Amino acid sequence: MPLRFAVCDDEKVQSDYLISLIERWGKASGEAVGVTVFPSAESFLFDCPDAADYDALLLDIQMKEMDGVQLAKEIRKKNADVQIVFVTGYDRYMAEGYDVAALHYLMKPASYDKLAPVLDRVLAGRKKAAPAVILHSEGERVRVRLDEICYAEATGHTLTVYCQSGSLRVSQTLGALKETLGDGFAATHRAYLVNLAHVRRITKTDVLLDDGSSVPLSRRLYEDINRAFIEYYRK
Repeated sequence: MPLRFAVCDDEKVQSDYLISLIERWGKASGEAVGVTVFPSAESFLFDCPDAADYDALLLDIQMKEMDGVQLAKEIRKKNADVQIVFVTGYDRYMAEGYDVAALHYLMKPASYDKLAPVLDRVLAGRKKAAPAVILHSEGERVRVRLDEICYAEATGHTLTVYCQSGSLRVSQTLGALKETLGDGFAATHRAYLVNLAHVRRITKTDVLLDDGSSVPLSRRLYEDINRAFIEYYRK
């Protein structure tokens, strides 16, 4: 999957210049990159309010109406992980970056030699980050770490994903969700999917999780879930 960057700048010359630097870095480092440009903070929030589609954001601080710092604060309300890089012509704004855990500040005009090490850090950060998926919940895209998901339950036409921090109603079938989540998840019943990392104990009729909850286990899947559980911890 390519590294995904968003550039938010109300000056097209500046955004085009940053795109050229990012693409140059991608070729030099052998990494596929994708860049999306937003001409304002408002357009970014309208399209992707939680920044779930991106690994890093390059935000101009001085923009009309909402500035880059305000945009970053809005993003941080929903996304604590995306890397934020401020691009500015003034160093007086640097102290405000601490409030949003900015990765770096670049002074305009940013040079390739200054930007490349920052992009190296973005790449290193993604490699170290806990695996996550993007789920579609009630009209929004939500980034969810796999280790936060405990189990999923299908009720009628509704699929609910239960996480350590709460639950999400997801617009997917249970089978499609299983493909999205991968091998660390297994079916215990035609209406339930569990995260094997959170399984504490397996009985003849239930799978008990480490948060105290339990999900039903069908007789036909008893052998399958035990095999998956053992194989998961072997790996």
